[in-house]
Amino acid sequence: MLSLVPGEAHSMLTKSLETKVNDLNYLFRRQQQERSLASNAASSAARTAHERLSAMYEDEIRRLTDERIRIAPPLPRA
Repeated sequence: MLSLVPGEAHSMLTKSLETKVNDLNYLFRRQQQERSLASNAASSAARTAHERLSAMYEDEIRRLTDERIRIAPPLPRA
């Protein structure tokens, strides 16, 4: 059994939460970058590749947040 003094437990929990927040920030940033690249892609193949990558980041965000965060689909192109 792992036994921690209160300060160590707090430190571990804080570190764990910081890591999760940093991971989410990274995933949000990459998802937005891929969505932007998809909307500005020069070819349909590039657009499809970037849309798939964006969807993969969205899936990971949902997984890490236990489905509490969902990203709205992109707006239709004009």
